[in-house]
Amino acid sequence: MSPLLYLKGRLVPDSKARVSPLNGTALFGEGLFESLPVYGGKPLFLKDHLARLKKGCRFLGWQAVAPTEFKKAIRLFNRENAGDYLIRFNLAQEFTLPVSPRTFSRRPPLLWAFTRPLAHGPKNFWPLLGPVGVSPWTVPAASSLPNDFKWAFYMMTRQAYRKKPRWREMVRVNAEGFAVDGAGSGVLWFDGKRVLLPPADWVGLESVTQARVAALCRKIGIAVERRAWKPGQVLRGGELIFTGSGVGVMGATHLNGKKLPGGHRLAFRLWQYYREWAQNPLSH
Repeated sequence: MSPLLYLKGRLVPDSKARVSPLNGTALFGEGLFESLPVYGGKPLFLKDHLARLKKGCRFLGWQAVAPTEFKKAIRLFNRENAGDYLIRFNLAQEFTLPVSPRTFSRRPPLLWAFTRPLAHGPKNFWPLLGPVGVSPWTVPAASSLPNDFKWAFYMMTRQAYRKKPRWREMVRVNAEGFAVDGAGSGVLWFDGKRVLLPPADWVGLESVTQARVAALCRKIGIAVERRAWKPGQVLRGGELIFTGSGVGVMGATHLNGKKLPGGHRLAFRLWQYYREWAQNPLSH
């Protein structure tokens, strides 16, 4: 993977990239990001990811960055990265002194991006499988934070991974212990009869891939419901599945160290459809 970042319209070595310390993400934790998988040089669900970024810009009162800028970054990264990889796009405003929480800018946000390897690939016959856990940190209530775009929130997620480095993912829960989302992907529970998603109005960060997978389940005849459920219920049976740009489709083998009793039949089936999407990204 090339150690180059996209910044101000060109690729630069990571050691020479410069972002101002007067950056809204560094100062106030105010920033947007989007993780986009690229397969064989072609991005998957690009329109969906850009639409989610645009919603975030609208909420923050920012000018939206033109889609051509993202496409330029993809084109440049494709020259440096062969095969499949992930692009992490970041947006934040940069300020000049004096600056305070009341400082805003009329300029478009700064866009920078970098790449990292994917943990999965469409050539793999089996989906990702691995142990997961339940985050000890609860998600804020829906009245506290918006949930329909990706914003910077990773501090508590990183703290949990420091203590549980073997976890491949984690279920984030609310104050009542109900599942809300995954740390970096959407989460669903197949109870053996239907796929259960957390309620849409909770503060689970909107997942592009989860929405696509839910629509796929309906298409192939599997009922999908939005209903509250707790991670412990998964120990009774069914499958705990994560879907997102970083994992594609992932099946959980253990939850908080306890082996899950269900197999991975649905995860395997969904993964085969995802492989088709990844091999023909521009057709979806």
